[in-house]
Amino acid sequence: MDDDTAYRYTTREVVLTGLPRFDRVLEAEQKYPPQRRDLILVAPTWRTWLVSRVSTSSHEWGIDVEEFRRSEFAENWLGVLLSDDLRSLAERNGLTIGVLMHPNLQSVAPALNLPPEIRTFDFETDVRELFARARVLVTDYSSMAFNAAYIERPVVYFQFDRDRMRTGGHVGRGGYFDYERDGYGPLTLTPGDALAAVEEAVRLGPDPAPEYRKRIEEAFPARDGRCCERVVTAIKESSKKVARPRSFGEATTGVTRENDALVESAEIETLADERAVDDVIAGGAEPAAADADPAAEGEPVRPLTNESRD
Repeated sequence: MDDDTAYRYTTREVVLTGLPRFDRVLEAEQKYPPQRRDLILVAPTWRTWLVSRVSTSSHEWGIDVEEFRRSEFAENWLGVLLSDDLRSLAERNGLTIGVLMHPNLQSVAPALNLPPEIRTFDFETDVRELFARARVLVTDYSSMAFNAAYIERPVVYFQFDRDRMRTGGHVGRGGYFDYERDGYGPLTLTPGDALAAVEEAVRLGPDPAPEYRKRIEEAFPARDGRCCERVVTAIKESSKKVARPRSFGEATTGVTRENDALVESAEIETLADERAVDDVIAGGAEPAAADADPAAEGEPVRPLTNESRD
């Protein structure tokens, strides 16, 4: 970011390096030239209202299978996945339809009763390979779109519950990232519009449309596989020892110690602020309570049926 902006940090504190993990995404991309990009990858994120604690005294999370099947989430995503138009599009172009559910929803994937021609992936798979293999990625609010965009794979956003999500219904609220202004693909609100956008993306070929390619180039100016190198260099540069000035007698010793304490306090506060805005920078959402996400507790989310309840 430039100096003299409204941001709290300037180029004195922030170095533009690129995310180290993107180097590995770029490596995967090299394996998939256009003729090998044969996957329509459908990858929605989760919703807080689909997941609940098994009991008030438990740290175990679950999803009511029947409620999930009847949910707006399942209705809309199945409207895309089970569409005859999507199946026909895949058949005509020699493509495979694949679905990658968020880890918090993996346990109920079998409840979707998807036909065998739709491949179900999980996170035991190297998802970087899936991004690289994608002819088009269909997602909603997931940061997976950044991975796909980084290697110039077309993206379609399907946000049927947009109003609820951006007004705090999920784990965050809208941040600086505006999907219509900044997104890497068209924003759609209905299954029909999402399917039309997927078909158009396939028709245009394996690369994003010029409008979205320009946004990608502006968002990721250095896609050269050297993000890790830049981060290491920046760390080394920031870690150079600077000699502390000698204190000027006993009278200034207390002041020096007081200043050191203030600096340490500011550093702690800064680290807390950095953690608090991680979600804003990564995905355009403000963080919520720590226990809002089952993944934060390291607990699996299991399907709940009448038989499995206590």
